[in-house]
Amino acid sequence: MRKQKIIMAFLLAAVLLVGSLPMTAIAAEAYGYEVGIAPSPVAIGSEVTLTFRLTDYTDSKSGIRGFQIDLTDVDDVLHNAVCTTLVKDTENCLTNTAKYQSSRDIVRHAYTKMSGTMDYSVDELLEVKFVIPDSYAEAGTLSLPLRILIQNAAGDKLTYNDTVEIRYVPASEIPDGPDQEIVNVDVTWGAMEFVYTDGVWNTEKHIYEGAGWTDNGTGYVTVKNSGTVETSARFFYITDRTDISGVFNVETVPVLEAGGEVTARLTLNGKPEKALSEKTVIGSVTVQIGGE
Repeated sequence: MRKQKIIMAFLLAAVLLVGSLPMTAIAAEAYGYEVGIAPSPVAIGSEVTLTFRLTDYTDSKSGIRGFQIDLTDVDDVLHNAVCTTLVKDTENCLTNTAKYQSSRDIVRHAYTKMSGTMDYSVDELLEVKFVIPDSYAEAGTLSLPLRILIQNAAGDKLTYNDTVEIRYVPASEIPDGPDQEIVNVDVTWGAMEFVYTDGVWNTEKHIYEGAGWTDNGTGYVTVKNSGTVETSARFFYITDRTDISGVFNVETVPVLEAGGEVTARLTLNGKPEKALSEKTVIGSVTVQIGGE
């Protein structure tokens, strides 16, 4: 029996489109992370809470030896901030501190293990609480520069630079009581790594059998409605290739109830017309939350 196998891995670029939603999320590729902001928007003169989380720290990735989160102060809003480390994995830990450093005008969370790596169950890293100044008379956005450094067991040293955008409005523009409607979603991406194989040669029929694409469980997107009102979700696979197509098993969720979630899985079809490298992008996945 003659067996020929062509393996090609592809990365799909992921794009998240969000309409006019009162939510904030910041994401990175190598180690996904987000910054939760609650409430959003926040009333001027009221307290806002920032929660820094890892979103895809799994045992399929190299373990984290240490990280540093730096949130730069603007307009002295962080001087009296309450900073709390949320990491409970402290075995063999050299440092696990979170505090405001007045000499640098930053909130810094520093975590380092003397040996081993941070437990893969860790997702929440840091909580920062502070008050939006009363001197902000009109609605606006507070932009706090963010820098995250991560070093893993593989020796990689990663740096992410972003900005945390906090929307604030006069207290009179915040609805009273429990009837306040909050639209908020959590989006979890699979690695989107697909492999094409020609299959096994059938010596009697003189054809390859079992050809096609596999994703080892990585070709998915999960949307969870963590807000208080229903929303909708739509999933798109976009490519300019004619030899490869893709389709989601769930393309549209017209009503996603509060607390509900949906997982859409992508299936690829077609045989590549020519060999591609492992880093070749063959398409993009877009998730639209809300909107028409």
